[in-house]
Amino acid sequence: NHFGEMRRLSSVASPDICVITNIGIAHLEFFKTREGILQEKSQMIQDMKTGGSILLNGDDDLLRDMGPVKGVDPEFFGLGKNCQFYATDVEPLGLRGSSCKIHLPSGESFDCIVPLPAHMVQNALAGTAVGYQLGLTPAEIKAGIEGLPSIPGRNNIIQTDKIIILDDCYNANPVSMQASLDVLNMAIGR
Repeated sequence: NHFGEMRRLSSVASPDICVITNIGIAHLEFFKTREGILQEKSQMIQDMKTGGSILLNGDDDLLRDMGPVKGVDPEFFGLGKNCQFYATDVEPLGLRGSSCKIHLPSGESFDCIVPLPAHMVQNALAGTAVGYQLGLTPAEIKAGIEGLPSIPGRNNIIQTDKIIILDDCYNANPVSMQASLDVLNMAIGR
């Protein structure tokens, strides 16, 4: 949440694959603008290993305009067919998550269930792109997505006989709280 933090971390990690899922508004306090957030998040690419990959959310207005960095063309994931990794036929399944068809740059595709709320389809696409870069097969990628567990504090749905609890309390901000409210409204049919 401060300028310089990303570069300190990436200089230690020297990433092979750099993924940016979005340029939201959750960290505006110190970055002031979404462009400031983009500037900070993209710093990790400076420490990417030679031959590394850049994977960006092509549905994000700031990310989709990024060109090559360090001579590497980014690849994009998202819901738009302009992305190399994209999803179609996205259908919410309530508390069970969402179903969709995921398309790969090879022309292959597979149907899967993302066992988390609908907005997590884009995160599943980010995971798909990473798995593809690492040489996983479509079946292995699908199994990874469908076996994804929720974790405490992040879209963790706890259902009892009488109540449903959505535990989404980790580092809450207005945008994440609205997403949590949307999930709850979907669960109760509003």
